[in-house]
Amino acid sequence: MNSATTSPWHIAMPLGAVHPITEEIRVDHLEREGLRIEAVPVPSLSPPALVAVTLAAFLAARERTTLAEIMQNVIDVPPEKELLVMLKNAGWESRRTATGRFWVKTRG
Repeated sequence: MNSATTSPWHIAMPLGAVHPITEEIRVDHLEREGLRIEAVPVPSLSPPALVAVTLAAFLAARERTTLAEIMQNVIDVPPEKELLVMLKNAGWESRRTATGRFWVKTRG
């Protein structure tokens, strides 16, 4: 066995990865040649963020929600006291479980 196959980089690096020192040498060489290296944006692995919508649109698409979900996804959220009244007037009812409070659509 040679030292290249026993180095920790050989074991830990993913297939196709470049050793950090090799990468540094490559970058220095390219910059000396007058070439620039631009970062390529990598798409996120997380799901795309929801687009903020109006309260009416958000509630129309759901049967159950929490105040936290409303605060996170709705634009121009009214103060909490007004929001609670709006939910009740729109046919939503507050329910509680052992883990927290949520709102359920009772009429549509």
